[in-house]
Amino acid sequence: MENLKTLFKAKESKTSKHDAAHTHTEPASTSAAKRELAELTTKVKAGCCQPCFKIIFVVLGTVAILKCIAEIFVTVSTAIATRLYGSEQSGRLVGMVILALLAAVVISILIYAKIAVFRNQTKPLHTAAIVLVIVAALQAVVLGVAVRVTDQDELNLTRDLQNSFKLSRDNNPRHATIWAATQHELTCCGVNGPEDYRTSNLPDFFSPNVPISCCPSYDPDRSELVQERKRETCKAKKEYYDIGCKDLVLEAFRTSAHLLIGLTVALIVFEIILAITASIIYKKVKNQKKLRFSAAQKP
Repeated sequence: MENLKTLFKAKESKTSKHDAAHTHTEPASTSAAKRELAELTTKVKAGCCQPCFKIIFVVLGTVAILKCIAEIFVTVSTAIATRLYGSEQSGRLVGMVILALLAAVVISILIYAKIAVFRNQTKPLHTAAIVLVIVAALQAVVLGVAVRVTDQDELNLTRDLQNSFKLSRDNNPRHATIWAATQHELTCCGVNGPEDYRTSNLPDFFSPNVPISCCPSYDPDRSELVQERKRETCKAKKEYYDIGCKDLVLEAFRTSAHLLIGLTVALIVFEIILAITASIIYKKVKNQKKLRFSAAQKP
């Protein structure tokens, strides 16, 4: 009986030792499994959706580049039109030039960032994200200060139109050419109407002495003799345009400003989205490179 008790105790001690040894070895294997699981999760997170973000960046970047080209075209054409009639719009002119330059910077940085996306480079993406945010802030400031149309801007433009018209009546070659093109393209006559061409000693029942550019038959490629004959016919039949150019020029001025504001606001939104997308791609590519480096260091 005593021998049986001794044998039972010996078995119990062996079992407890085995359980203790198993208890000591189990945490080591569990921690190793957890480490492997963590590494696998990190790898999945690093590579997950990365191609999607790259595609989004490339597509949005292409759209933004097209918007930049459109903005450069609108700013340059608006700046030229603003400069035609006078110099009182110098602040607006500077704003247009700055917006055109910033659009060119955005085109350059987006091309630079696209190359970095295809090559899995991190530094260019980080730089592009920072530059895009800075450019967006500058565009917002210029938009609020120099592009929006105020009542004073319209008064200045009206004054410039009147001064330019007087110079064209005084046979100033530059302003005569400007007004010929303006009246022909906008189908208008004078600042306020064809009566602007009426001389003080001309009775009202006679037609005002309008130029041929106020007539629908005007063709700048025709000879002066033909133009003069057409002008006399136009005056006799009163076929000249009966509306002034002031309202049409002001409306074109407002339309171009609104178009530029719309383009710039859309471009700012695209730049912010692209900056965020570039930052996400930057982090994912950086994490992927770290994992590859750590995997290469393992024996």
